[in-house]
Amino acid sequence: MPVDIHGKEYYTVAERIQLLSEMLHKRKDRYSLTTDLISWKDGVIVFKATLVIFSYKDDKEVYSKYTGHAYEKEGSSMINKTSALENCETSAIGRAISAAGFTGGNEYASADEVANAIINQNVREDKPTEKQRIMLFSLIKKINDEDVQKEMIESAKECKTKWDMSMLIDKVAKM
Repeated sequence: MPVDIHGKEYYTVAERIQLLSEMLHKRKDRYSLTTDLISWKDGVIVFKATLVIFSYKDDKEVYSKYTGHAYEKEGSSMINKTSALENCETSAIGRAISAAGFTGGNEYASADEVANAIINQNVREDKPTEKQRIMLFSLIKKINDEDVQKEMIESAKECKTKWDMSMLIDKVAKM
């Protein structure tokens, strides 16, 4: 069932897979869907999904190939704090299926991607909370190196959004 976001219908990746399977089964076609981890470096993940659809034309098997790519940053959203790899792979799959025309609606992006973008947009626009500032400064106090403490305090002063503050808290927590 599509998700209505700002008056547009978006389908989840799971729904797109179901649509793909049903449509190809009716046509007696088959498909192969593979994913490749292109890179995972410095918390940035890139996936590529490849969809190959096999069909028959004039008693000959022909195929069409479609790809989708996705990029995610570890910790950039609530889901990416624990499941960035899986989220990235799912997005790449959704994009490959969309490239083949199996969107379910008129939109290329999946419901999953749009919902995640809206959440991240809100986090990036909102000012840091007092709770975030208190947490950050309590973490900074635990750093033994005085020069690093000063550097982190200066970085904290530059945080203009919840997003910036979350990234800095994550960095300091790992020290």
